Order: sequence, then structure tokens, then C-alpha cells
Amino acid sequence: MNPRSHPLWRVAQQPWLVVVGLVILLTAVNAGLALAASGRKEMRGAAEVMQLEVCPWSAADALGRWSRAQVLTQAEEAMWWDYAFIAGYAAALSIACLAFARRGGWYERWGVRFGWLTLLAGVLDALENVGMLQMIGRAKMGTDAGDWPWITAAFAWPKWVVVFGITGFLVAALVSAVREETGASLPAARPG
Repeated sequence: MNPRSHPLWRVAQQPWLVVVGLVILLTAVNAGLALAASGRKEMRGAAEVMQLEVCPWSAADALGRWSRAQVLTQAEEAMWWDYAFIAGYAAALSIACLAFARRGGWYERWGVRFGWLTLLAGVLDALENVGMLQMIGRAKMGTDAGDWPWITAAFAWPKWVVVFGITGFLVAALVSAVREETGASLPAARPG
């Protein structure tokens, strides 16, 4: 698989400081969004969002709690802002995978594959947000969520599988690269 066909390949060719700078910028944007939300009503963290994403059987309960707390408009706004975050994390993770691909060997083989899978995770996340926006919109109108919890979960489950796979690759590649660069090895097993 040729890494040069990936749309972010040129960015991944930049020095590590540029890649790290992009990750810091993404983190700063996320922190800025959190500061902008200060002073608003509490949405009770990620538990309800996860219920909407991956637990279609309890989505109505989460939407009901948000409706009673009068934070549905705030939740809808957060979903729209999430599209910017999706673009940022998909680009940052894809660039990180492609940066490892520069090392050649198994890094290149798997780095390019996971670079593409990162873009797939971003698309799945964006489609998941469509379902979440539909559920929130229906809750604001006081109607049933219909099949949207199941549709949303159909995009959320594979997204999380892909994200965990990408994370596993990045951890394994980082550990392996550090070992190669430092000549480190695992400690020898002690006789029992």
C-alpha cells in the first residue's frame, strides 16, 4: 500500500515538532471549548453521551434526563462543535500513524493502514453525530426517538473498535520505535 496516496501524507512528512504542534493545537481548541461552556448548566459528563452512542436501549432515559435538566439545546450545540473535534482528532491520529510509516518495514505497512482507518473512524463519528442530532431534535419536539438510537449505535460500535485498534497500533509502534532507538530490550526472566 503506497502511503503517498493518503491525503495527509505530506503533513506527516514534516518534522516531529510540527506533528506535536498540531496535537497541542487540537488540545488547546478542546480546552477553549470547555472554557466557553463554563457557567452553563451541568450536562453530567460523558455517561449520558455514551448511553446515546452505544446503548440504544437506554437512549430514551438519557434524553429524558437532559430534557428535564433543560440542556437539550446545549447538547445539540455540543454535537455541532463535535464536528470540528472529529476533524481535528482524525487528522492528528492519521498524521501520527503516517509519521510512523516513514520508518519503513512493519511501521509502513500498518501505519498506512491505520492512517486510512483513522479517516474511517472520523466518518463513522460524523455519521454517529447525525443520529445523535436527530435524537436530540426529536426530544426537543417531544417525540419518540424512533430507530435513531439503533442507527446511531450502528455507527458508534465500529468507530470505537477502530479507535481502540488505532490506539493499540500507536502504543505498540511507539514502544517499538523507542526500543529500536535506544537499544532497550525487555528484562530477562528470572529463574523461578
